[in-house]
Amino acid sequence: MAASFLGGDTLIFAIDPGSEKTGTAVVADDGSLVTKAIVPTPELGDYLSHIYENYPFSHIVMGDGTNHKKLQPLVEQWIARNHGDITFSLTDEKFTTVEGRKLYFKYTPRKAGAVSCHCPSNIRQNRSMTSSPGSSATVI
Repeated sequence: MAASFLGGDTLIFAIDPGSEKTGTAVVADDGSLVTKAIVPTPELGDYLSHIYENYPFSHIVMGDGTNHKKLQPLVEQWIARNHGDITFSLTDEKFTTVEGRKLYFKYTPRKAGAVSCHCPSNIRQNRSMTSSPGSSATVI
């Protein structure tokens, strides 16, 4: 039997695995966000148990990017030990960073006086700096 949430929605636990930290989200089957969190990667196993108590999901989906080969067995073992009825799948993460960046900037308000820098990452610019050839700073 599929786990359900308010209104009978089936819940899905999504994992974006990383080396240091891992992005997680619980979404309803209609795609609406229920909750999200970033957890230290070594704590993912404990977090699975905690989040399942609050949001009993019926499926886990994990991105096939960074560190998934290490985390996939951990998740599959958690399922086997605790919840054999939960299904698991990997999803292709190609281009998701680019798409995620677009969504981040779409939904994250800019702070007044924030600086957008199109220059080498080891160079920080502020409002008082002037642009030099090959770099630019835009005050938003």
